[in-house]
Amino acid sequence: MHEVLVPAILATTEANFCARIARTDLWTFTPTIQIDVLDHSMFDAESIFDPSLYPTPYSLYPHIELHLMVQNPLPIINAWKMSGAPVKRAIVHAEIDRPLKPIIDQIHKLNLEAEIALNPETDVSDFSHEIQEADGIMIMGVHPGTSGQLFLGDTILQKIAETRERFSHHQISVDGGVREETVHAMLDAGADRLAASSMIWKSDHAADLLKRYNR
Repeated sequence: MHEVLVPAILATTEANFCARIARTDLWTFTPTIQIDVLDHSMFDAESIFDPSLYPTPYSLYPHIELHLMVQNPLPIINAWKMSGAPVKRAIVHAEIDRPLKPIIDQIHKLNLEAEIALNPETDVSDFSHEIQEADGIMIMGVHPGTSGQLFLGDTILQKIAETRERFSHHQISVDGGVREETVHAMLDAGADRLAASSMIWKSDHAADLLKRYNR
């Protein structure tokens, strides 16, 4: 399946987390689901990300990418990996207060893909070396912390295009501001994958959206 649209779960209660995971009507149409991890250490927000809440048998549910909006991602990545849940990718922020390369190396030792996320104000060129060590880049289309924010627009589209030109062989994802009216502009700028939260969870036709973009 060519994956373009990735459902993202930013849940503030266990009930909300479990309700979204339970949407089995969607899982035929996406191989991956993103779980947003917030613990107040980087941004003024907190989310539910307990791996014991991910249901079994795992074969019935999508693979997981963890979007770690936290200062110390490795303990959380290790906990998910040890749980046996089907994690395939860990996304860490360039802006954390510790060196990125050892974290990327450890993610790879766990046989996971490593992706680097960049906040809207972060210049891609500041992290060129670290990006070369990673498997992909995630460009934030909003300031992290809450879902449903409006896309920051042309400056982000330009950043996507410049990143595509500079890192032509890397997977480029966008998270934040993904709506039906922004999808094509993001893809045209050079994005490969789009993490969508409110676009999916507030839609009455979420399965149709996923079918349209993931083929």
